Amino acid sequence: NGETISVWSPFNIKLVHATGVELFNHLKIKNLLENIDLSFNLNGTYTRAINKHAANRFDRSVDKQLRYTPEWIVNGNMEVIFKDFTFQLFNQYTGQRYQEENNELPPLPAYILSDLAISQQLKAGNIPISLGARVNNLFNVHYENYLNRAMPGINYHLQLTFNYNL
Repeated sequence: NGETISVWSPFNIKLVHATGVELFNHLKIKNLLENIDLSFNLNGTYTRAINKHAANRFDRSVDKQLRYTPEWIVNGNMEVIFKDFTFQLFNQYTGQRYQEENNELPPLPAYILSDLAISQQLKAGNIPISLGARVNNLFNVHYENYLNRAMPGINYHLQLTFNYNL
């Protein structure tokens, strides 16, 4: 029918100066109360990925952050274990991302996602079983990782796992 389909794909033709730092923290409190363990994880990444070479004389991306590369990503989670139950809360912050190479259009906005999960460890005879449920994007945040590509709203995940040896 003569239609042209265009798909963006990365090209490694630029000289990039990438710097950053990543931090990770973990705190675990065993027996906070009787049969209750509590843990926290927090990690963050700061990334500067700057183009240092023009592909041609019209290239305005020199000294600009690479497209779709957020400067900040921060993840945190809390886990409470009570007997055979595990409760988890996950949070992720993703900083703004530029949608084109010269950073002249407004960036895609930063967003925070939260997920909530519960699971229970069971046994059927000698077979360990894990039963779990998870709500992803708990607050139904509307966000895009790439321009005009919507990501899922609130969604649910159920899991049943059997572990056995043959």
